[in-house]
Amino acid sequence: MSSIQELIEDALKDPTLGADLDIDKLLEASQESRLLEKSMESVTQDIVEVLRDPLLNLDSADISNYSSKLLGYQYIDRVCDVRLGRFIRWIKRGTNDKIPTLYRGGIITSIQVEDSGIKILCRNKSMQFSRLKWDECIVFQQLSLEEKMILSIGSRL
Repeated sequence: MSSIQELIEDALKDPTLGADLDIDKLLEASQESRLLEKSMESVTQDIVEVLRDPLLNLDSADISNYSSKLLGYQYIDRVCDVRLGRFIRWIKRGTNDKIPTLYRGGIITSIQVEDSGIKILCRNKSMQFSRLKWDECIVFQQLSLEEKMILSIGSRL
């Protein structure tokens, strides 16, 4: 953990990073994130593995296409890792479509726990709302700047 602290302190001294980097957010993200053990490469590999699920019935071209669209995202398998205000994309499980759709996604506005399960309400760029059932979808959440920094640091350790 001290090596991460040293890298963050070195980053503070780097004038090329500019004012966009919020060190407090970076430290908070590093303490609550499972990303410390990962790299950007392993996060991308997780996405590819999920897309290879035989139930999705994706061929290698579809997997490659979806993987490229999901660069900068991470696969979320636990609802506790979903963050309000973050952008997500998803694929519905168990559809009869020949090729499952990777939805354009939206910003999470609420997470609702109901008798029928967990529902996530999202707002897209057109200000339209979508409601997805957690158990019926494969969810990918966009990485924040802080998470990208953690993954970048993690790959150097």
